Amino acid sequence: MSIINDGKISLTTASPTVTGTDTLFLTRLIKSGYLLYPEGYPDPLHVLSDAASETSLTLLEDWNGPTETLINYEIVKDFYDYEIPVLSPDQTDTAYKINTAHQRIINALNSLGASPTKKQITTKIFIGEPVLNQEWGFFKFTPDCVISKIRLYTDNYAPDGALVADLAVDGTYQGINVTVPANNLWSADNTLTTSVDAGEFTKLKWTTVPAMPGNNWFAEITWYVITPLITRYDCLAFFMGDLEVGRVIGNGYKYPVASKLFGLHYEFTQNPPLGTDAIIEVYKNGAAIGTPVTFTLPAGQLWGYVACAQTSFLTTDIQTFIITQIGSDMPGSGLIITPHTYQYTP
Repeated sequence: MSIINDGKISLTTASPTVTGTDTLFLTRLIKSGYLLYPEGYPDPLHVLSDAASETSLTLLEDWNGPTETLINYEIVKDFYDYEIPVLSPDQTDTAYKINTAHQRIINALNSLGASPTKKQITTKIFIGEPVLNQEWGFFKFTPDCVISKIRLYTDNYAPDGALVADLAVDGTYQGINVTVPANNLWSADNTLTTSVDAGEFTKLKWTTVPAMPGNNWFAEITWYVITPLITRYDCLAFFMGDLEVGRVIGNGYKYPVASKLFGLHYEFTQNPPLGTDAIIEVYKNGAAIGTPVTFTLPAGQLWGYVACAQTSFLTTDIQTFIITQIGSDMPGSGLIITPHTYQYTP
């Protein structure tokens, strides 16, 4: 692509006329629709009509900058959609043009409904009927993030009065009051901007419970990261009843993107293991991994986060968790696990 930049141009505030000095607008066959970049200005001006002389052009819009006299310029005749110029090595102000091109792309994506944040959903579950002031849904976020929405829902029966839950961040309740109206199966819409720092725990608590509250409630927590590491919590698995050695949790899961497992959040909704720790092991494609990847769930702990050696899973790999040890006095019951992973390029 050749750049047209013979001579100098002058621009007058509130005027559509470009006046050239030693320019060759006619010789260079400047056409309607070409883009003109005055030096130092990243946004292009639009040529309204084909050049009728060597030293004058008419713009589509009035010049809204200050009056400029004998400044350099470039005219671009090759460009992509959204007025993104095809750049060449001899162009000037390329950084400006690239930044402007990026912004035009972002604007185009936003106009199509794309989000500038990578929102994700983490699901927690409350088994049984809600109990006033009972805490549940414990979770540890590993990146810095913002919670933008919480949705409660059930597929069983609706409460006969308002059912309300609040969210705590690092032990402090936020007064969010996520409300399921009477005779509804899901909560009203809400928009949140609740910040959670890396390593902080969140939890939910029932703050208003009617006589017939429904049962087996899910909480969908929508959030996005504000750090470069894109952490994912795609998988939720649970084991109803008492743990048993050799039993499977979350059989047959495949990650939607290539992912590395680096930790796991757990919650016992009924009883924690007592006497000895509970242990679960990660299997890949139905087999134990060479160096076993295990998670130890400490005796007496209802919930927590456990790290592990980073373990890669392709989209074709199947992830399974196997119970290899239970509590000696009490096995532990009602276990919910959420693996912590991040996307990587194999």
